[in-house]
Amino acid sequence: MKGLSVPLVRQSSGTSYEQSSLQSSQLGSLPGSNRISPDAAILWNRTRTDTKELIDRAFPHVVVKPALRIRDDMRFQTMGELLFDLIYIFVLQQMFLITWSPTGVAYYVLYFMLAWNGWAGVSFFNTRFDTDDLPARAVALMNMVAVVGMSVGAGRPVETGFGLYVASYMVMRIMLVLQYTRAWCALPGGRQLTGRFIIGFSCGVACWAVFVSLTYAGCTGIPRWLFLALGLLCDYGTPFAVIPWMVSVHGPHITDRFAGWIVLMFTGTLFNFVQTMGHPSKNLFHEYLFCALTGLLLAFLEILLYSYLPGADLEGFEESLTQRFKVYIFLYLHMPLASIITLCSISMGHIQCLTQVALIANCQWDPTLWLQSSMCGATLVMLGVLHLLSANRNSWRAAVRIACGVVLLAVYPAFPRMQCRAVLLTIVSVLSFQVMMDYTVCVQPPRKVLTSSSVEES
Repeated sequence: MKGLSVPLVRQSSGTSYEQSSLQSSQLGSLPGSNRISPDAAILWNRTRTDTKELIDRAFPHVVVKPALRIRDDMRFQTMGELLFDLIYIFVLQQMFLITWSPTGVAYYVLYFMLAWNGWAGVSFFNTRFDTDDLPARAVALMNMVAVVGMSVGAGRPVETGFGLYVASYMVMRIMLVLQYTRAWCALPGGRQLTGRFIIGFSCGVACWAVFVSLTYAGCTGIPRWLFLALGLLCDYGTPFAVIPWMVSVHGPHITDRFAGWIVLMFTGTLFNFVQTMGHPSKNLFHEYLFCALTGLLLAFLEILLYSYLPGADLEGFEESLTQRFKVYIFLYLHMPLASIITLCSISMGHIQCLTQVALIANCQWDPTLWLQSSMCGATLVMLGVLHLLSANRNSWRAAVRIACGVVLLAVYPAFPRMQCRAVLLTIVSVLSFQVMMDYTVCVQPPRKVLTSSSVEES
């Protein structure tokens, strides 16, 4: 195969939009840079506009027209993307301080859904169209400001902070619509995809604008929550609605982005020990130390288990509609996985048997301890499902993950009078067993991702 071509296929009508075939030498970025060259990647019928030679030489990368970068061998995470991820630590820090009640947990889930989708929208756009030029960096800066605004809103009481949180999220979605509009203008061959993204996400922005207006107007009734539900439906439903027109993602780049997000969730657990557990009392110092060390060990073991998860299976993405759904389900399942990990770390700081001597002596039922064991079990079940959907599918490892998760889900309800130490040690033992199994019994195959070289060989 001398060149690369990426068809944009519309399944419903059977019409194929075949793009120009490019030689492999035309692919990629400038050497040592993550900025795309003037002849980069897949042009999608784009005709380059000639500019004055002086301006082109003096400012070669101030403004670069978007190009489809899914076959770019030199694609990697930029420093701006990594900084954008780290800004989310501020949002996580405020989430750890939520009111520990059913209502507080419900708001946490809602906060997390918005935070994750804001991050995912930026990541999906960048993996396909990122130019890393001046306009892109300006948008990235606005996104970071919006994330800081979300952290401020999350740190306030729900009555006053929720509106600010949603308004900051809406700013991120507006920036995303502007980015897709830029791609729509630069890439005529991809307008069926980018145009649908613009329509779907714009509807979501309209819903968020109405929700924010009603919130600051003092409306607390059903209409406000209806627009919130419609906004979530537009933002989460649009990517799946445009699956028939979807093009692939950049395998190594998107794998690193999602893995980095999960690592960020585990890093956030370290802040939890400082904020939710407070200072140890003299009577419970050993329990406090035990809980802190156990929480750190849980994060360490779970991140080792996640490291054995291959990336998304992108083989056949362009040809199979089912494969596209499979890839997107694999990627979007990282949202509940990340929220479960964060909720697990929050619950560790609220375990009542570590703060009340009476519960230690009487072995009374502790709902937070049940939540802790349940979230650890749910994490393992999610990892098992992801193994079934990933590249290098390992059914045996997936079965072990799911079985161990079911054990953790059932251990505390089956033995409700177990002491907290016994429950936590059971969790650590189950996780340690799987880590040892991965290092001894199972041999991890190379991570399978789609690159331009692999496409040429095929």
